[in-house]
Amino acid sequence: THQELGVGFQIASYDLELRGTGSILGGQQSGHMDDIGYEMYLDLLEKEMATLRGQEREPEIEPEIKIPLSASLSAEYVPQERQRLLLYKNLFSATETEEVDRYRRECIDRFGNLPKEAYNLFQVASLKVLLRKMRVEQIQSLKPNLFELRMGQLKAAQIKSLSEACALQGRILSLTPDFKLLVNLGENVLEDPLQRLIEVLFPLTIA
Repeated sequence: THQELGVGFQIASYDLELRGTGSILGGQQSGHMDDIGYEMYLDLLEKEMATLRGQEREPEIEPEIKIPLSASLSAEYVPQERQRLLLYKNLFSATETEEVDRYRRECIDRFGNLPKEAYNLFQVASLKVLLRKMRVEQIQSLKPNLFELRMGQLKAAQIKSLSEACALQGRILSLTPDFKLLVNLGENVLEDPLQRLIEVLFPLTIA
């Protein structure tokens, strides 16, 4: 339709503004993509496409993680600061746990086995992916094996899904009247409670 053609032209114009017209003799672009980064460029383009098509996007959530553990990439493990910053950026912009796993494998291949703090960082990155999908605004540990998840605004279908999960896993999951999700991993001391938490939450992110 003419409307679709109009939208396509506007998107192309927006893409041209970001990437620039380019160089006749080479691949150099004259737009703003180098300034904002490729991932942000794609996100901006996706948002513009949704706006032009009249689609509403849910507000993005950046979960706050309040779990006491040391999680970082040390200079001893990744010597170059630029590489460390790039890893941080890639990890915490990941949208799927598979991306985090890929970065983990690449990191081990390049720098060797993960120190404890680096292992924790990858676990936190995986957890953050799941929390975004669940629309969790904050997670905090009440006890070593007990976690409270404060949810953002949920749709009726999401509340129904959480309620059903709690009914099936009542010993582990419970939902408070103000829609905070409690995850109880049990009384036994766990060597890696964060990994167990990820395993419990992962099925809740599958639509």
